[in-house]
Amino acid sequence: MTSSSSGNSLLIYLIIALFPAFIGLAGFSIFRNVEVAVPTGTTFLTHLADDSTGSAFRLTSDRFQADHTRLQFETKTRALGIDSIQKIDWSKASIERDKLGNDSSCLLAKVQTEAGKVIKVSLRLDHENGNWKVASFRKACTSAS
Repeated sequence: MTSSSSGNSLLIYLIIALFPAFIGLAGFSIFRNVEVAVPTGTTFLTHLADDSTGSAFRLTSDRFQADHTRLQFETKTRALGIDSIQKIDWSKASIERDKLGNDSSCLLAKVQTEAGKVIKVSLRLDHENGNWKVASFRKACTSAS
């Protein structure tokens, strides 16, 4: 066996051995980013339930704040109908990266109020200046069943 073929064999062995670890780390990174976005979503919804709209507004993205007045924001948040929170279940979370390398996370929350009402809310958060910020939110569509 020549030195060149043994070097190639070693390279192939390393690629095969390390590839699963590389994929695992890449997957962990994306999962970690989504998990980091969830607390911001929870804090945002909690501020809405506590009627702390100023605090909730500060958790929105620069773009959102440029496009919405505080009055528009308060009207939009009231329409969600979240007046209290018993618990929040996060059922879907994904992350996307645009061509410029900016991360966005899409989250679906099922908010149960203290009165037992269930409200599904869809949130999109953008990673902005090192922090997750709410870029959009709305009541999520519910199925007929």
